[in-house]
Amino acid sequence: MNKITPEEIQNIVCEEILREEVLLKYPSINIDLKWMIFAAMKRYAGRKVAEKDTELKTLTDKCASLLTTISQQQDQLQQAQDGIEEAVTQLEYLDKRFPTGTTPPVVSRLETLVTKLNQPAKEADKDE
Repeated sequence: MNKITPEEIQNIVCEEILREEVLLKYPSINIDLKWMIFAAMKRYAGRKVAEKDTELKTLTDKCASLLTTISQQQDQLQQAQDGIEEAVTQLEYLDKRFPTGTTPPVVSRLETLVTKLNQPAKEADKDE
């Protein structure tokens, strides 16, 4: 036994509704003309369904694209938040290790090195 798909059921129901509509609207015209009207209405309804399917697919694609964009932006935001949290943790560590007013040893050594490197340049400037 063959199973009837939901699409086939929908088509049968639509055909019956259209057929009933034609018979009720045009009771006095001959049966051939009624079938022609029915066929035209069926084609029109089919085109409208196809148009709506296309619109629905377009909207679905747009929604999928927006969801992808939102997901990517959420990932970027999470990465930024993680980076900020890491920076705050490092700043808190440095603040505890080197209270305000004290210079970390590394900075002192770098300042000394820069001063020593600049001295020969200053002496050369004086010679000129």
